[in-house]
Amino acid sequence: MINQLTKGKYVFFGSPEQQQGQNVLVPYFTVKGLSITDDEQGLCGKVQEFEISQLISKRSVYVDSERSLEAHKLYTWPVRLGDPNAWAESKRVFFEDHLINHPIEILFELGEQEVSWQYISPDTFNQAMEQVAVSLEFKEIKATLGLKSKVST
Repeated sequence: MINQLTKGKYVFFGSPEQQQGQNVLVPYFTVKGLSITDDEQGLCGKVQEFEISQLISKRSVYVDSERSLEAHKLYTWPVRLGDPNAWAESKRVFFEDHLINHPIEILFELGEQEVSWQYISPDTFNQAMEQVAVSLEFKEIKATLGLKSKVST
């Protein structure tokens, strides 16, 4: 099951998978991730598969300490703008280089397929993990990840 991103903390791992099919006009990407989110039972940590393309959609917002930026400006646009494969490859490179193993926080859900997000430090993710019940699978995966930081602490 592919899950949508909601307010919470995440670390994605593995390789982004391009998804497309008969009824899908624009290919999107999914990847496995560790999530710490609030659900009906309160805060919980899970291992799930997520659609991540919305992180760099035109309607989403990336936030850093100095400014907010339309998230689609984070990655390098392809030379051939009309080539869907070139777009997909540009997005894949961004996800692999700047998202996999980098902890992030979804600050707000702005609407359908729209989020506001920022990078967080590995320490911030670890502290959040200590405050919730997580499965053995979650702990084992977390132990194998070399978390990277895009923020100064």
